[in-house]
Amino acid sequence: MDTLPAISSASQDSQSFWLIDTELQQMNDLGSSPLCVTEDLGFQSDLASWLNSLTPDEVSHWQQLNRTMRPGCWLMERSDLLFSLMWHPLSNHRWLVQIQSQSLEKAQQQQNGLACLLPEIPAQAPAAQQLIMAQYLIQYLNYFLGPDRLVLWQHQEQHELFHPIYQLGQLPSLGSMESKPRYLKGLHQRSLMTFSEPASQPLLKGFDYLDNPPLASRMDIEIGDSDTQLPQLFLTLDYLHKKNFDSSERTLAKEISNRLAPITHRLMTLDSLDTPPSRESTPELLTLLADKRGQLYFENLAILLNGLTGACRVVVSEYLELSEPPQLQSLAHAGHQELQPAFCITGTDHLLTLQQQQHWLLIEDGGELEFPGQLLEGSKAFTAYAGISLYTPHNQVIGLISLLFDEPIADPIALRNLLELASEHASSELYYFQQHRALQIGAAAFESLNAMIILDKEFIIQLSNKAWSRISGYPPRALLDKHFREIRPGFYGDIFYESVKESIEIHGYWQGEVQCTYQDGYLYPQFMTVTPIYDNELQLQSYICNMADISEQTKHQKQIEQLSTLDPLTGFYNRNALLATLHQKLEKSSAHGGLLLLDIDHFQSINNSLGHSAGDQLLQQLASRIREHSNEQILSARISSDLFALVIEEPSQQKLATRLKTKHHATELLSLLEKPFQLFESQIHVSATIGIALYPEQTQNPQELMQFADAALHHAKQGVHRGKFSYFEPNISQDTHQRMTLRSQLRQALLQEELELYFQPQFTVGERQLVGIEVLLRWFSKDNEAISPGYFIPIAEETNQICDISQWVLKKSAAQLAYWQHLGLHIPSMAINISTRHFHMPGFIKELQDVFADAEIDPKTVKLEITENVILEDHLEAQHKLSQLKELGFMLSIDDFGTGHSSLVYLKELPADEVKLDQAFIKTLLENPQDEVMVSAILSLGEAFGFEITAEGVETPEQLATLKKLGCHNFQGYLGSYPLPSRELEEFLQSYQPD
Repeated sequence: MDTLPAISSASQDSQSFWLIDTELQQMNDLGSSPLCVTEDLGFQSDLASWLNSLTPDEVSHWQQLNRTMRPGCWLMERSDLLFSLMWHPLSNHRWLVQIQSQSLEKAQQQQNGLACLLPEIPAQAPAAQQLIMAQYLIQYLNYFLGPDRLVLWQHQEQHELFHPIYQLGQLPSLGSMESKPRYLKGLHQRSLMTFSEPASQPLLKGFDYLDNPPLASRMDIEIGDSDTQLPQLFLTLDYLHKKNFDSSERTLAKEISNRLAPITHRLMTLDSLDTPPSRESTPELLTLLADKRGQLYFENLAILLNGLTGACRVVVSEYLELSEPPQLQSLAHAGHQELQPAFCITGTDHLLTLQQQQHWLLIEDGGELEFPGQLLEGSKAFTAYAGISLYTPHNQVIGLISLLFDEPIADPIALRNLLELASEHASSELYYFQQHRALQIGAAAFESLNAMIILDKEFIIQLSNKAWSRISGYPPRALLDKHFREIRPGFYGDIFYESVKESIEIHGYWQGEVQCTYQDGYLYPQFMTVTPIYDNELQLQSYICNMADISEQTKHQKQIEQLSTLDPLTGFYNRNALLATLHQKLEKSSAHGGLLLLDIDHFQSINNSLGHSAGDQLLQQLASRIREHSNEQILSARISSDLFALVIEEPSQQKLATRLKTKHHATELLSLLEKPFQLFESQIHVSATIGIALYPEQTQNPQELMQFADAALHHAKQGVHRGKFSYFEPNISQDTHQRMTLRSQLRQALLQEELELYFQPQFTVGERQLVGIEVLLRWFSKDNEAISPGYFIPIAEETNQICDISQWVLKKSAAQLAYWQHLGLHIPSMAINISTRHFHMPGFIKELQDVFADAEIDPKTVKLEITENVILEDHLEAQHKLSQLKELGFMLSIDDFGTGHSSLVYLKELPADEVKLDQAFIKTLLENPQDEVMVSAILSLGEAFGFEITAEGVETPEQLATLKKLGCHNFQGYLGSYPLPSRELEEFLQSYQPD
């Protein structure tokens, strides 16, 4: 039987094989798993009835397959099930069909995890197989995204054309068109693009078919793995209806593109699958080989095939399955109708790898193959290869007939028919050849290094070898005619012997660990494989037991299991071990105690400034102090980077006693940090915050206990308890719930366009000349309630939600600035705030560049405002990214300067253009002389570094006069203008007159 590559590793339990004979009009089930519901396909013994059940599209697929006799694939949907069919031709009128099924609901749910469902296309696979897999992937994409037309395009650079090489769908097929360099550059920059109303998109100008009929949506996908070259292939998906592409659909498209990328050179020949081969009758071979046996048979077979087929080389070989690495050893090698030297192909050879994957293999481009030197001597370059596998009666591959040609094969079908006939007889001959040889080897193999015992069918010991005597200590004949239980003691309810018989009946062997006895009575573990021996009538005669002493392995396994529960850095329990232990403790109704979560404050800053090795050393020293503090009743664990957990038990089962005990230990733990830590050459002081949850007072669920302690920890860090400890209270959970609710509402606000941009002008301090505007974000709920940015922005910054908002602000700001420039309004610069999390996201620079390039905005008119936290989080990455932004032309501003953990060392190295004074200094500028001194110092510092200084929150003429006296350059605030929506800002700019 042919063996085909599985379409999906996740669907092996729902697989079926069918044999279809178009001449006899029959369909035969060759074996199905219980989960493959082929009845829904209408498969039965009558082929005509099944064909009548097909849709017109499916009939078209069938007619094309039957016409070309080439391998193919397609997807079918029946009764809430999705079937994938892989077709392989066996002869002129016989097909082998591999079917796999899964529910439509499951298939839809799995779109987000398609990396494990979609097949990887083997790089060394034959061209035909690669193209079949490519067809399947493209049809899979077509099925799930449902376009009205899917087209695979080839960019023919030399002809300056886009040529369609593969099309699916109901819309009319497309022809070649003039290539579009600007489109290719845009697609290469993004790799995947989606469009609404594609006919009106400037980038798609020149695709004349977009409005005939009018398309509502479109997706374009680059296929290729080059970072420099423009794509040679790309897919377009056209829709007559409006289509909103979600993240799972984009992921699916990108995953399929990644899998197609390595075979772009193959995809350019995808339409070659429609070319039908010729057919011819098969010559008779059996009479010429009837009196030949063994080695003589294989030599005559090779010489006869050499003469009949015109091949320049013919090789009959056997697969040495037990060799390492696997080998294909030639039994006969013929060329020029004479025997040639024997040779061996190792398991890493390209030819062997290809042929092992399927029954029949035809390669018409022999230049891609690697051959042993014996084949190449005295031969021209090979142009084609044909091979067919040889099998045991149980359909296991044992050998191969290979033919190599130095001219194109005239009729592949006739050649296949000839080799099919030869392989049937050669398979039988090779099988018995190997059996005879095995008998000769068997006696010597029995006395190998492995311990072996032969049992009769009643498990009575018949024979043992020397290796077993050496391992067990029993003399060679001491246990003959004794039951196997003499060396493997049984126990009440033991089903060992039933399990062995059942496994052999199902799988053909049994494997597992057994506890055997030494001669002195001690038990030791053995790994045993039991294989049956049958007579000529296939009746069970005996069992061969191959045994290996695994005492050392078992000892090491226990050590590994112990290590799997411990944190390698500190020696404490890890998270999984902690949860398992908590589960055991909380199952007891008498258990009382508390869970303490200790988190080191600003640990990431230590890693960034002193290095990860210093951070590891800090964790180890802290673990050592905790260990000295703890006793046997306290369970310690490290459950993440700098997060430690301690479980404190209280035997008295009193709530008050539990609180007092956990409070005592929390206080003691914090006092452990008062002494400085010696990290290499540096001494540092650190603080920590602790969250506490109690059981069973608050919960008896281990996961909830962890959540409650974590909520208390985060509540402490946000409030006045940082560096202290905090107990979990219900209101903390309520606050957490409110924050989660706001996150959900904020996500909807972004989708429902409840967010709005406001703009605040910026002026020079002296003459109040307009120097720019700052973009500010406002949220007006559907009830027109204004929600403060000071409330929702920090919540958004806790997750990647801030990145979505930041992307929205960038795109809206760029579009608004482009519109104002079109109106002729003069705006010297636009300042846009950049989130710390968004700044550190991979691809941020390219995303920013694309947004303003698409809007045709000069980066020199855009000022990006970042906070000091961007620099402190990873100053090396920040310096690199800021330098890139400067090279692109963007202006840079450090926002809220002086309110964070400012570092002059970092500040002097940053390519900033501006520093913004936080409004906290301005509010008390007139009342607090110290603030005036601090502002003066910042202004002097900015002048020394060459920065412009802009003051925020200026509300009174007196504040402005003081800033002017101190030498501040620019200001913004209510004194100049309130933040304005876009329409009011336009009116302000049109009527604005400087002082």
